[in-house]
Amino acid sequence: MKLLLYAGLLYLAGVATLLLLQPKLVFREDGSWKEFGVGRDPNHFTWLPLWLFAILWAMLSYMIILFFAGANLLPGIQTVTEEQVDLNSLSARKRAKALKGLDEAQPGYYMLNVGESGAKGVPKYVYLGPSAPNLIYNQGAPESIPITRLPIEKEVGPISGE
Repeated sequence: MKLLLYAGLLYLAGVATLLLLQPKLVFREDGSWKEFGVGRDPNHFTWLPLWLFAILWAMLSYMIILFFAGANLLPGIQTVTEEQVDLNSLSARKRAKALKGLDEAQPGYYMLNVGESGAKGVPKYVYLGPSAPNLIYNQGAPESIPITRLPIEKEVGPISGE
């Protein structure tokens, strides 16, 4: 939430600066805003109207704040860093708990079990095996789908377009 607060303050500072300076790129001589237009009279039209500046400055403000937050340069915001834990320094109980998840997980492919996850609130995964499952969205749409004929009581005529 603090990121949005910092980005909002930077955004407001940028818009206030633009309104105070009133550059010719955005404003007319009388102080009114120029309209959007390329290749038209530069006294009344511009490629950067105030609404476009506001949109671009909002995105740029947020990215600037993300950059400074990632470098831990903003007060009150710290990024999470990975720490190497020395397992020998942990108690036997904590060490067993930390290693339990590593022993249970096999290398391979997993799929989220939506029914179980929703019922208990904890994500549960189903192990699919060591090789990638043969799913359509993994390989793109197949060129043809084999259709087998099932015994039916009544024969249906040809499908239109054949």
